[in-house]
Amino acid sequence: MLIKSGQNKKDSFGIHTDISKALKKLIENSTLERHSYTIGLVGPWGCGKSFIIDNLKAYLNKEKCHFVYINTWKYSKAPLLRTVLWELCDQIKDKGIPTTEELEKSFYTNEEKQIESFHIVYWLILGLWALLSIIAVLFYEPMNKALNLLPPLFLVGISLFYEKILPKFIFREDKYIHKSMFSIEQFEKKFDQIINTLKDKKLVIIFDDIDRCNSEDSYQILSDIKTYLEKHNCVYIIPFDEAPLKEHFKFKFYPNAQLSTSELYSGLVCKPDGPTYIDFYHEFIDKLFDSYIRIPDLKEHDRDRFIEESLKKLNIQTPCTDDIYKIKQILFFAYKGLTPRQIERFINDFAMYYYLAQEIDGKKHYLLSNISFFTLMMAIKQRWPEAQNTFLSHPGILKDFYNGQENLSLEESLQYFLSNVKECIDPQKALPPFVYLRESENELTIRQDYLFSGKPVPLPITNEKQTIISNCLKNLRLENNLYAWYCLNQLIYAYDNLNKNIQEETLKLIPRFLYQLDTPEAIDLNILAQEEYLRIFSNEKFIKIKENHIFLDKYKEVFKDELKIYEYNSSNIEYDYEKEISTNQKIENIDAVLFVALYMSKYEHQELFKTTQSDVFQRAAEVLRVKATTLKFNRDWFDTLVANKKKGFKNQQIPKYIQSFYDKYNDLSKDEHLNIVQEILDIELNQNYT
Repeated sequence: MLIKSGQNKKDSFGIHTDISKALKKLIENSTLERHSYTIGLVGPWGCGKSFIIDNLKAYLNKEKCHFVYINTWKYSKAPLLRTVLWELCDQIKDKGIPTTEELEKSFYTNEEKQIESFHIVYWLILGLWALLSIIAVLFYEPMNKALNLLPPLFLVGISLFYEKILPKFIFREDKYIHKSMFSIEQFEKKFDQIINTLKDKKLVIIFDDIDRCNSEDSYQILSDIKTYLEKHNCVYIIPFDEAPLKEHFKFKFYPNAQLSTSELYSGLVCKPDGPTYIDFYHEFIDKLFDSYIRIPDLKEHDRDRFIEESLKKLNIQTPCTDDIYKIKQILFFAYKGLTPRQIERFINDFAMYYYLAQEIDGKKHYLLSNISFFTLMMAIKQRWPEAQNTFLSHPGILKDFYNGQENLSLEESLQYFLSNVKECIDPQKALPPFVYLRESENELTIRQDYLFSGKPVPLPITNEKQTIISNCLKNLRLENNLYAWYCLNQLIYAYDNLNKNIQEETLKLIPRFLYQLDTPEAIDLNILAQEEYLRIFSNEKFIKIKENHIFLDKYKEVFKDELKIYEYNSSNIEYDYEKEISTNQKIENIDAVLFVALYMSKYEHQELFKTTQSDVFQRAAEVLRVKATTLKFNRDWFDTLVANKKKGFKNQQIPKYIQSFYDKYNDLSKDEHLNIVQEILDIELNQNYT
């Protein structure tokens, strides 16, 4: 079931109902015996203006007020005054109010005009007569004797023709002309008659959609309301969006002005010898309206509840139950500051995309494998459609953003949105499928070659599969980052199950692929710092490959901490962890790093520093003198063990140093753990960092 915009009868925010009731009291309690009252209802598209008007109609006392609704945009090609009279007569059924048919007769008169003309047959006969006359002249001698008989016959024929035949060829047409007699004076007379017929009842007229009319029409309609409708016992309510109305004034007074958005709202453009169009606008509005009310922005709590209520109306909530919190978070930040109808519009769009994705990806391999990320991508598709070109030209841009890379070619508002829903970003997801809503050609090839399934290459790897993989590597184009990345990732996980030739090809491929990337920061350290990769980087064959020296020089700082931890763990298969913590370790601060990482996995980051999650990582890493990615990497390993519903590294073997530390210290109480971490990070209890 989709949500029909403007058909929601429930007020999820309360403020719209309050405004309707306030308008009712104002109208019914006002004394308008000598004048009218004009009210402006100001708010952007979809903020609930129509909801307020519908409620007002229901609340008004029918014994005291008549309610008339006029869509000015619908009748913008007709004179406003004529439309007002016709709608009054059509919508008010009181005794004494003329019907529209009676009103039409009073404003129109008929004129009758008779037109005579000859049928075409008459003209054909006349042409035939002329032709015979020409023949007679050409053949004069043979016909001379016969022509002597023509005069008497001609006289007889002419008499018969005019008396009997010619009248039958004459065509008579009566035309009736419907002539308008409408004038300003007649309007005022009729309008006064209607108001007097209503006696003490107030006439409430809604002039809707004025901001949708063109510049000339909207200005003329507002002028007519002010000029000709100043009548007693009348209340005029005009809902409008201020932004387009200001644009109408701009084009009305400065039709050739090219203004930016900031100039439009500031009104900086003006004629050399005159005021700005914004000055005209405010002066005009102040004269037109006796009062106006601006619909306030929605409270964050109310908007969150509205999103949840809207989602419940759709049949997609059950499959999305596990991700409902993240979906609400995405919708909240994507449509922060926007109106209820705009939120409803996106939820409808989201539902349609969801149903479409079910048809395309019924087995949930790529589009629907992560519902929260799917929601995030659909929000971007609707709110920032231009970003899709960026996703195609830079498929790793969300991964770069996730890893904290700056100066990305993304709109500022989009970056703000992503920073607030960062936990919903899946850095390993390919972006083209969400742009095309299809698997891209390269990904399809990888899937066919057993190299793209979201999991390691399926075991056992038969000789046939080994051949496919080998051919894939030989034809691999490193500049195709997406394809090469998945090949590399899957081969690393399947390394021990590959034959020696493919293993050697893989060892050569890694540095060639990684080195052709622009910077080390372009690599997802959460992937490359996993044990499977670190094992490759420590492999003697890998180190001996000439090209790998260049790679290691380029990346040694990036992987320094991770490689040390891996090498330390590999050289201590059987070890006493108690002794390890109490002695000088090879890895500086490894115990401190793990205490902080485990705390971040189990509890809220903001209890350490009251700031954003990414900033907490950065602050803690600076104190520990490690990179933030090292801290995140170890936190993610603990996420695999901690029952916190976070992904971590699923289906991966837990490193021994992680498992041992977890077994040793997981039973600490929260306060005990917090005291240790505060001491490590030199944080005073309850210190408020901002």
